[in-house]
Amino acid sequence: MVIEIDGLTIRFGRRTVVEDIGFTLEPGRCVALVGESGAGKSLSARAAIGLVPEEATVHATTLRIGDRELRAADDRAWQHVRGRTVALVTQDSQNALDPLRRVGDEIAEPLRIHEPGLTVDERRERVLELMTRVGIPAPGTRALQFPGELSGGLRQRALIASALAAEPSFIIADEPTTALDTITRRLVLDLLAARKREGIGLLVVSHDLGVVAELADEVLVLRDGRVVERGAADDVLRAPAHEETRALLAAVPDGRRITVHDVADAVDDPASGADDTTSDTEPVLVARGLRKGYALPGGGAVDAVADVYLELRRGTTLGVVGESGSGKSTLARLLLAIEEPDAGTVHLGGEPWLGRLGAADVGTATSGRGQGRGRVRAVRERDRHRRRGAIQLVQQDAFGSFDPRWTVRRIVRESPARPDDRRIDELLRLVDLDPALGSRRPWQLSGGQRQRVAIARAIASDPSVLVADEPVSALDATVQRTVLELFVRLRERLGVAIVFISHDLGVVESISDEILVMQDGEVVERGPVDRVVGAPEHEFTRRLLAARSTELGVPSRVCVPGE
Repeated sequence: MVIEIDGLTIRFGRRTVVEDIGFTLEPGRCVALVGESGAGKSLSARAAIGLVPEEATVHATTLRIGDRELRAADDRAWQHVRGRTVALVTQDSQNALDPLRRVGDEIAEPLRIHEPGLTVDERRERVLELMTRVGIPAPGTRALQFPGELSGGLRQRALIASALAAEPSFIIADEPTTALDTITRRLVLDLLAARKREGIGLLVVSHDLGVVAELADEVLVLRDGRVVERGAADDVLRAPAHEETRALLAAVPDGRRITVHDVADAVDDPASGADDTTSDTEPVLVARGLRKGYALPGGGAVDAVADVYLELRRGTTLGVVGESGSGKSTLARLLLAIEEPDAGTVHLGGEPWLGRLGAADVGTATSGRGQGRGRVRAVRERDRHRRRGAIQLVQQDAFGSFDPRWTVRRIVRESPARPDDRRIDELLRLVDLDPALGSRRPWQLSGGQRQRVAIARAIASDPSVLVADEPVSALDATVQRTVLELFVRLRERLGVAIVFISHDLGVVESISDEILVMQDGEVVERGPVDRVVGAPEHEFTRRLLAARSTELGVPSRVCVPGE
């Protein structure tokens, strides 16, 4: 049995988004579709399972799975194919799994559809076998949990278990490792590679050339809906013939630091509002002894952040790295004072920002009015409110952080600074966006454009600190590089300090001055980036480094232009 597609063309009205694409996928083989955002990768892959949007028009000279010709297939015909013959593993396991259904019930769903003769006990046994097969620990316990109670890596493995439930011949994996930490990414790749060795054919969609290098036998490079290069994976990755392929390879995060020399206009901006009188040795953000715990279902508790200390100075970047569940995002919420700590304090710009104040701090936090003098109390939100603009967040999911009904201008105006139209135009130019985009809505922008709008909103209030929580993890390699360069340029021009959180060591290396490594809520290693990466002291740091494909994060079968 093979999947054979030829002459695939997809249109939305008069606009052609995929044109004349074809490939053949055999059992035990992997075909990879790669390209920038909007290249047509996911649409092409989903056409192989009949999941293109209703408003799309699909034409193909051949669309065959085994002996089924599916060019004119209706929903009923596709239902016989989905799950049983071809299964889909999507990027966003959080949304792909029903948050109101237990994990075991989600995995069992294909069995209910395709093997209705199984008893309840037989289905449960199969579910536990599948969970064990994909490496989910304590499957009996995990099966009874809800998706929100699992880490990102465990959710992704549950999604793969669901895809394997009806024993399909082929799996479509659409960005299966995006936003996963290095160690979890390694586990998911090993899992997919094992299924390939078992004889399952893989159609992989990815902007991550590390994934492609490890799994693919054949690579198709797409740009603007067309195949611009194709061939054996070794040939395409080692000796790319097309400029698009070379650009994708050149953008692979390799840990080489992005400097002011890499960004053409990283010059002083007198209009930026950066305070040159601030001492470079004076910390703008100080956290001491931060601790935050959460109750566990069924009793007990876990420390998401345990006794964390950090200092951040003007115009520097602190990279925070760790696997899923290590406490990185909880630390971000504490620094932003979105959550209250169980213990510890944060000072912003030398003034109390979060936690319980000592008697010496109380006068500062109450604007010198002497209220509460001599007492120890927590910093209140009304004390922080006027200073909220001094520390701003750039989220991973820019689209989810926007009101889809709002224009770009209104989104940027949402900043605490409430900028006027002239200032909004300045901000859009500062993040390399045409002010003409100000009238568009989020769904009319690319992923990279949306992230730039999020950054424009964050810097509108001239913050002294930006907290960037996985800001490039969902972007393709070339867009990721330009956004990282933007962060460096803003740091140099505005003097802003950045807490940069990522699961990707290559990304953290390229932008950070110092690295803080977290495991199970604790900081297990910290120091200058060259020392931590070049001579790691903690076993967990060494594991993170070992989990990368090579010491520079570039797969050994990939040839980076210029090396």
